[in-house]
Amino acid sequence: MSNAGLFRLLGIAASVMLVTGCGANLAHPTAPVQTSVGAPIHHLRSLAGRMQPIYDFNGSPDGSSPVDRSNNHTPLIAHTATDSMTTYAGGDSNNDGTVASVTQKGHESVVYTFKNTPDGANPAGALYAPKHTPAIFYLATTHGGTNGLGAVIQLTATKKGPWREQPIYSFSSYPNDGNQPWGTLIGDSQGNLYGTTFAGGTYNRGTVYRMAQSASGWTESVLYSFTGSNGDGANPYAGLSIDGKGNLYGTTYQGGDSNNDGVVYKLTLSSSAYGESVIHTFNGGDGSEPHAGVCIDPSGNLWGTTNFAGAKGAGTVFELSSAGSTYSERVVWNFGASGDGANPTGGILMDSKGRLYGTTEAGGASASGAFFTLTPAGGKYKENLYSFSGGMDGSHPYAGPSVDNKGNIIVTASQGGTGYGAVSQPAPTVHLTKVQYCVTVPAT
Repeated sequence: MSNAGLFRLLGIAASVMLVTGCGANLAHPTAPVQTSVGAPIHHLRSLAGRMQPIYDFNGSPDGSSPVDRSNNHTPLIAHTATDSMTTYAGGDSNNDGTVASVTQKGHESVVYTFKNTPDGANPAGALYAPKHTPAIFYLATTHGGTNGLGAVIQLTATKKGPWREQPIYSFSSYPNDGNQPWGTLIGDSQGNLYGTTFAGGTYNRGTVYRMAQSASGWTESVLYSFTGSNGDGANPYAGLSIDGKGNLYGTTYQGGDSNNDGVVYKLTLSSSAYGESVIHTFNGGDGSEPHAGVCIDPSGNLWGTTNFAGAKGAGTVFELSSAGSTYSERVVWNFGASGDGANPTGGILMDSKGRLYGTTEAGGASASGAFFTLTPAGGKYKENLYSFSGGMDGSHPYAGPSVDNKGNIIVTASQGGTGYGAVSQPAPTVHLTKVQYCVTVPAT
């Protein structure tokens, strides 16, 4: 399994909570497990500077590969004095993943280890925490559940000991249900949860689904099944973003035109039903196969990344400008130049000055991935790049950057450190005090 790590971009974070995707040699502890420093967490003083290790994952017992391959929601989520993350691997001998906490001094504790069927396994997205229930978290796992096809999990934080875990839905199979949910969940003001599945649905090309809670429990319903034909998208890795009207936005990894390069889609809420429309089809020249979802700026414009293609062959950063019901696309950056980053799999953040922050899984000076800042300059963008070395600063960040409860940017690396990843922090110039400049979840 790949190695993994976490990095802090600004200041000293209080602590971070992770979900790891695989477990290794942890027999489901009855109390949080303190471990020595494994895959590093770092403080990056400047984008040209070095990273100071905070924590280095070990694979066992704390897990490995803290990644969110799905969208612009990242592995980090603020939780009172700690921040929370998921990792795709690590934990016990089943290698099914964990939820873990890391303090600013490098102390790590495992708060939950996944056990596969009938429990969840291998979470690829981040935790979602409704603001009105700060001790309760939700996430989807790509595997596990009663049918082995993925599950939606509720985790309740406790002051001491492991968190309480409850699978609230197990996905079934094509054609009646979606399966393999890769994306991070989001919620609305009514307490409903929304997500995507990579496969399943009427055409076995993935779905958008909703989880609704009542006094009798949770009920899942498929809002839309992707067709993969007639211009529609197929197989979404990414989760969703939601606007103030309840409309949902996302990307699909495939589908669209004959090039099969993926699309950006919108689900419009009308009365109690959703109607789907493709608002952009990628053609290779503007990028292809987006792993990440989109973020929505205050003007309603959408921002995201593509994993491949573009003018230089290694992915793009794009903007979709809203003009009523139509959108026009602009590629603001093409990756693939010598020494530049390549192949972004995570989404982006935006600050109040319009600067964009993100990561690339590959490229950089050492071909180990990069953290980038794109600053508007005369109608174009100027890039500032930090290249991961593959050493103690980690390598191959799958997830995009996230923000802790102090406004510091955090970056996780899926490999590197002493073997299972790293945690770092770039420069004081990248301090975000308000995440809502790029809206990915509603203010619930």
